[in-house]
Amino acid sequence: SFSFVINLSLPSYVALTSNLNPIKVSDGTGINLIMMRVSENNYTVWNANCPNQYPSDCSFMSINGLNAKCSCDNIEYSLFTGVGTGQYTMIPYAVENLGNNSIRVYN
Repeated sequence: SFSFVINLSLPSYVALTSNLNPIKVSDGTGINLIMMRVSENNYTVWNANCPNQYPSDCSFMSINGLNAKCSCDNIEYSLFTGVGTGQYTMIPYAVENLGNNSIRVYN
């Protein structure tokens, strides 16, 4: 399990202060995420590894508009629902609004 706090005032996370601007984030321990603010206090956070692939050089997803795309198989997943055309969906993580322009991401 993991938990980390994101300070939305930092330049790395400025895209998360407005709606529908997804970014890739690493927690520093090897966990890669794709995050997006959907509305004022609503965020989606997904594991950024391709859900239908074994870990490899191409299994880290990229952002394609409001979708995440796996370069291994070219499957795209909605950053709203985590659903794509593959057998498995993206893995979601929980978000807690801590106030003071900070959020906590955890599983």
